[in-house]
Amino acid sequence: MVVSPVMTNGGCRAEVSWHHGSSPASGEGHRLALENAVSTTRPGRVDLALYADRIGFRGDLQPNASTLRALHLAHVSKIPYENVDVLLGTPISLNIGRLMDKLVVARRGGYCFEHNTLFAAVLECIGFRVSRLTARIRSYSTLMVPRTHMALLVDAEGVKWLADVGYFGCGLLEPINLSLDREMRQGFRKLVLRRDGMEWVLICQGVEQYSFTLEPHLPVDFEPLNYYCSTHPEIPWTKELRVQLSLPTERRTLVHRLLTVYSEHGPESVELADEPAFRSALNERFGLDLPMAWDAVLRTSNGGRATPCDVSPPAAENRTG
Repeated sequence: MVVSPVMTNGGCRAEVSWHHGSSPASGEGHRLALENAVSTTRPGRVDLALYADRIGFRGDLQPNASTLRALHLAHVSKIPYENVDVLLGTPISLNIGRLMDKLVVARRGGYCFEHNTLFAAVLECIGFRVSRLTARIRSYSTLMVPRTHMALLVDAEGVKWLADVGYFGCGLLEPINLSLDREMRQGFRKLVLRRDGMEWVLICQGVEQYSFTLEPHLPVDFEPLNYYCSTHPEIPWTKELRVQLSLPTERRTLVHRLLTVYSEHGPESVELADEPAFRSALNERFGLDLPMAWDAVLRTSNGGRATPCDVSPPAAENRTG
């Protein structure tokens, strides 16, 4: 099975087809089920011009490694991670049209499923082959936790690259290829991929971040994960404000009231005292101008301890870069 881009009026949408002579065994019923399975990519189109403008990309959109690296870096540098809608109980849609409206047109951010669903659709429209992966968070946890994160595997110039523009924590500025035990430096971060049995493990600054296998998933596979992670009352995304913007020289996070900037010199943190301080930090540090009622956001974001579904607990977040 392959997801192919179809250009329409300057944008594109994704369609699923079968290849290598294979076809679904159960005929029309299976075809309809498959169409429903990729409904998160339809209707709604990726407008590549609008997306490129949103992230400040000015190069040629060719399906090669240099374009992939440039798009990835531009995305994480311009579109912040944020879970404000989750905190306020607003349903999170993975429909491509709605993601374009939110992250591109409205200049908002989102959390992992929103970021990587949009980025996968963008890459497919350009001509990349993309597999959607599920990942298991490992950062500062000794517990076996469920797979609650989304990452991408991208083919470019005969090389398989791990891409992830939606991870809250010490993650990727640019995609990395699946070379084992070779340390890669991205800005002030040191990253490496290692094998642990059947899983690959992303390690950043010496700390295991998450593990994954190369099993591809359909877009529909992320619908229950998205619903669970955006509605369950005892997981961190529904309990605690989290905002992040990753740059080559620093990573900025806002966890509840704590604004932290990580750099090669280590973390520096400041507590935000009131709503004007929040709005100023969001605008100046993260490029967000949100007309939300911040008293409601902060009431929901209680700074409570996280559960095993956590991406990076507050105490751990203050120790990693």
